[in-house]
Amino acid sequence: MNHPFATLPFIHPVAKNVYLAGGPGKARFPHCNGFLLMGNRTVLIDSGIGADRIRQIDENIRIDA
Repeated sequence: MNHPFATLPFIHPVAKNVYLAGGPGKARFPHCNGFLLMGNRTVLIDSGIGADRIRQIDENIRIDA
C-alpha cells in the first residue's frame, strides 16, 4: 500500500486514512504510539511519539490538530 509517509519507517497504514505512528524505543516509556487520522483535517492522536517524529510527519503533511 503506497501512502504519503512512505519515507518514514515508523508510520504504518492500518486502514484507509488511518496510520499508526510508532514511538521511539518501540514506544516504551516515556514514549508511546500514536494514530494519524486523515480526512478533511489531519489529526494526531497522542503526541507521545516525540517532538522529532511529530516534526517529520508535519514536514510531509501538515498536522491540523
